[in-house]
Amino acid sequence: MGDTIRLSVGFAAAFAAVCVFGTAPSLATDDQQSHIKAAALLARAQKAIGAGTEGRTTKTLKAEGVLTTTANAGGAAPLPRRIAILAIVPSHYLRQESDDYGSRLNGFAENVLLSRFNARGGRATISGLGGDFQLQNERQEMARLLLGFFGSTAGLIDAKLSVVEPEGNALRVSASRFECVLELDSTTFVPVRVVYGGPSRNSLTPSQAASPSGDRTAATVISFEDRRRDRGLLVPYRIVRSRNGKTLEEVNFQSVGVNTPLRAADFTDR
Repeated sequence: MGDTIRLSVGFAAAFAAVCVFGTAPSLATDDQQSHIKAAALLARAQKAIGAGTEGRTTKTLKAEGVLTTTANAGGAAPLPRRIAILAIVPSHYLRQESDDYGSRLNGFAENVLLSRFNARGGRATISGLGGDFQLQNERQEMARLLLGFFGSTAGLIDAKLSVVEPEGNALRVSASRFECVLELDSTTFVPVRVVYGGPSRNSLTPSQAASPSGDRTAATVISFEDRRRDRGLLVPYRIVRSRNGKTLEEVNFQSVGVNTPLRAADFTDR
């Protein structure tokens, strides 16, 4: 794909300004104009994917495939594992990994943290251990996936959207509590990467943090690849998570279902 346009998205979603203002009015403040510009760019990304046509919204996601992680400290490469990712937006999220030795799941149902390990031949109970911090981490993970899959902020609440353009194709949108960088392909406008974490989020100025050459060494990058057209949507069938240029995990999906029927029980009865 071509060069990328970078969007740093803060914890919350708000595209209402586009509907209210249409194009930036002459009396709009700089913050309002940058918000409108960012909202329009995300709307273009959604349209490129197919999520912005005919009022389509993402209500559920069910993706299943194979997870491969990096070698452990001893040098042995872990065996591939089965993985399932489920979401009812924005209230439920689950990631379950399983192999011949058992299964592990993490996520949340409403305001309840889901965390469980089922050893082969045994069954552990759902645990709420981890508290609000872990619950927030799970919510952030769902939000990152929705941004990368669909350019969707449906997993974000309480957002303040703003844009800073320190140079060419770099756009930054920031807000409190949650922050990531959403990179769009400059030709197709399809999301290609979500970048989060790293010291740049706290220690650099907004211009430095938005710059493509900003500090990325400690950041985590989620790449959304192998997009295929499925029922009108261009969805990724491969996700690669890396840090410091090294792959941490790769997920190759065998099936991706959007807006397929899911129940709350699908998240707890596993």
